[in-house]
Amino acid sequence: MPRLPLSLSILLLAILSLAAPAQAEQRHWDLATAYAADDFHTRNIREFADDVALGTAGELLIRIHPAERLVQHQAIKDAVIAETVTAGEFLLSLHADRNPLFALDTLPFLATDFTAARRLWDASRPAVRSALARRNLLMLFSVPWPPQGIYSRRPIETIEDLQGLRIRVYSPIGARFVELVGAQPVMVEAAGLAQAFADERVDAMITSATTGVESGAWTFTTHFTVTGAWLPRNMVVVNRDAFLQLDPAQQRAVLAAARQAEHRGWEYAEDEDRRQRAVLEASGMTLYALPDELLAQLEDVGRQMRTEWRAATGHQGEAILEAFRIRNENKPKTE
Repeated sequence: MPRLPLSLSILLLAILSLAAPAQAEQRHWDLATAYAADDFHTRNIREFADDVALGTAGELLIRIHPAERLVQHQAIKDAVIAETVTAGEFLLSLHADRNPLFALDTLPFLATDFTAARRLWDASRPAVRSALARRNLLMLFSVPWPPQGIYSRRPIETIEDLQGLRIRVYSPIGARFVELVGAQPVMVEAAGLAQAFADERVDAMITSATTGVESGAWTFTTHFTVTGAWLPRNMVVVNRDAFLQLDPAQQRAVLAAARQAEHRGWEYAEDEDRRQRAVLEASGMTLYALPDELLAQLEDVGRQMRTEWRAATGHQGEAILEAFRIRNENKPKTE
């Protein structure tokens, strides 16, 4: 077969390269989270990453880094702002000391079940989104933890039973609640709970059935009060500049996957609460409701904290609580 002249070969290669479809650039995002690889939040995030990969035809891949392997929980929000990592998940109320708005979902006895928590989130979503956007963060989705209860080594029947206890908390607003009931707050991340009890740094803890199971709470406590005190929320965010580097089709795919993740995550949370309470009981723990008198006393503490929150957030906080009140009054009769 005769060889083509060099000039003609170069021309043919140029024509073929122009005719071939351009290969899209593949992007990678690193997403940091504080929670274990098998936690329901992490499982939901992995499915979100799979949906993004599918929706972008593999042009955007999200690498999940669980269990604080990449960034400590407290630092995840700032790491995403600085784009040390592109995306991250963090507990919103963990940053209430910087912005009191972020304490809303952990105000005691304001929203005590999933239905009320969803109405509260609907009322506050625009304000939270705007607050995060001012720090160059795009909110992707938010998923709650199951209702919080008190783990202890003996029944909690009166407010006096709480006074003087060293109680593990995970946010500034939780610390304020513990102080108001006359106890001593101790900040401990979920991964360190068993050791904190073993070292006698804490006597009790406030957390969900999920964290109780993950930490093997029956090995260091005996009772779990099903208080429904609050349902804290995790936020999954991305650096806004990184998001804007995507083309419009990719952006739409990410936002569509985020909507699915939020819907799916709330379903996971409700199922998680039912399953993990059963695990606690099967592991020998006593689950019980708060006595009416103690519940009334703790609700009084919650009202005091809402007054403080209103003073800290001003008109914005008032508007959110009013929107929440209206949603409660207009709730369907089938709820």
